[in-house]
Amino acid sequence: RITEFIDSKETMSDKASMPPSPPMIDDILPSVQQGLRTGDARYQAPEMALKWLPALIGHSLKPEELRHRTGIDDPIRLPIELGRFLESQASNEMAASWGEMLGAPDASLLSPQGGFSTAVGRLTSLSICAEAIQGPPNVVDKATQLALHQNVWEHCRDVAKTLAHKGQLHAPKIAAQVLNVDVLPSMGGTLPKPNTLGGSALRSILPEDMAFLIPTIHEDIEPTVDNDDFIAELDLILAEFTGGNPFAPPQKPVIREDMIQPALQSTNQLLNALGRTQVESAAAAVAVHRVNPEAPILDILVHCDDVLRKVARRAILAGQSIQQTVGEPRFTAHTVLEESISSIKECHAALQSLKKWSLMTFAASVQFSGEK
Repeated sequence: RITEFIDSKETMSDKASMPPSPPMIDDILPSVQQGLRTGDARYQAPEMALKWLPALIGHSLKPEELRHRTGIDDPIRLPIELGRFLESQASNEMAASWGEMLGAPDASLLSPQGGFSTAVGRLTSLSICAEAIQGPPNVVDKATQLALHQNVWEHCRDVAKTLAHKGQLHAPKIAAQVLNVDVLPSMGGTLPKPNTLGGSALRSILPEDMAFLIPTIHEDIEPTVDNDDFIAELDLILAEFTGGNPFAPPQKPVIREDMIQPALQSTNQLLNALGRTQVESAAAAVAVHRVNPEAPILDILVHCDDVLRKVARRAILAGQSIQQTVGEPRFTAHTVLEESISSIKECHAALQSLKKWSLMTFAASVQFSGEK
């Protein structure tokens, strides 16, 4: 009989072989360093959603699934939002036409031939063409990038609610807390010239303006004098029974509380709009900083904050002057009311001018480079 001795210890050859996990596709592809951008490569806004490879492949182009795609991080949605901005704001008719085709989007751009990645490439290429038609990249592409940062308003609004309870509703503080920085970038020199297209881009990511009623005084309807002799005799009879004097002159009209309510309501609306403009300025600054971290946003924020404080102070004084006219004769308070109402209207016009200027100046600061 042949006896064999078997080692009870398990050897490596006896173990079940487990193949190694396949490498990630990002590890397989070569990582190329970014060189000098020239030509159409300078238009970088369409690339904002092309940085994560798994989002570009293996997805469906069915309409029922595409309608759930939202946000500028989505490679399908970003060219659509870019096209809609150019459709409404482009000064070139052809660029606006291309923007309309992208913003729809046209069904032929999402044809299933070539798959999801081909459709993404098709939309991205056309969006670059639309930008190139509109103008140079240092102006158009920067403005387009600003229009794509649509979430900054909600973030700044939430931060502003916290700061408002502390009495610190100022644009520089809001922007600094949202960006989580101690010091905002500053240029220390003259402010840049306004950029119209960029200002429109920032306007598109902010909410609509608040309502503002034209300040007025509610005047009473002047009583009409009746020359009918029969009515005059009735007045004499009533005066005899009531103890009144029908020949006494009427009392001088005075300013009542209900008469100045429309003007006070306009003042409150103006003050609310001034507070929200602080948040809007901070939101514009945050969008600019995300596009260009070197942009000198602090100088513009400080200027806006100073102007808003002066306008608010003037509006409060005008409202107080209107409030103090209650009980005074209308003839005496007429001049004060006219001056106060005119002051409120001027404050509102100054606010609108400041908002327009600040947005265009913020947009121009995005082109700033620390090397220059």
